[in-house]
Amino acid sequence: MDTQKILDMIAKNPAAAGVLGGLAGSLLGGALTGGKSRGGSLLKTGGLAAVGYLAYQAWQRHQAKQAGAAVPAAAQAGALAQLPASIPSAFDLTQANNPSAAMRVVQAMVAAAKADGAVDASERDRILQRVEQAALSTPERAAVAQLLSQPMDVDTVVKGATTPELAAEIYAASMIAVHPASRAERAYLDMLAARLNLEAGLVTELESGVLAAVQ
Repeated sequence: MDTQKILDMIAKNPAAAGVLGGLAGSLLGGALTGGKSRGGSLLKTGGLAAVGYLAYQAWQRHQAKQAGAAVPAAAQAGALAQLPASIPSAFDLTQANNPSAAMRVVQAMVAAAKADGAVDASERDRILQRVEQAALSTPERAAVAQLLSQPMDVDTVVKGATTPELAAEIYAASMIAVHPASRAERAYLDMLAARLNLEAGLVTELESGVLAAVQ
């Protein structure tokens, strides 16, 4: 079974929100990255919604600078104090609103975590403990386990970035998943930015936003 089929299988299940939340929470908490602490408190509690907001802030900063306009105060890097009531739908990663985009971002985080090697058995077990809490069938639980054990699939990550906004979210989430990045992970992020066709200025804003948020 290829990665795309696994993603489709999970996304069609109403319990996918639980799987996505568990995977994202584990990644932001460092379960897939050797136990390193990942993300500030808002990223950990806000999960994918916080990742979407972080990408939206970076997008705003990039657009303002391109237009020679002032950057809105709420879009300043490090202004991730609380999530707004709503953000544009293109950046909304709450599972109920955009399960496909949320799945893509989680998949990208898993791929990034594998950039310097496979996810080991203990890390995979911690993730699967969260997956067990969701009402997935036995084949679907097996599909999640296979997704975690497969080789890094950057082609599927890039192919899933169907909009510029989603590409920005994928890059931000990937950077969070491996921060602080090793040399191999840094090389992966550089390759990912190029494959996603992200503008250099937007990459800079995404990286400054992530660095401010994970302190």
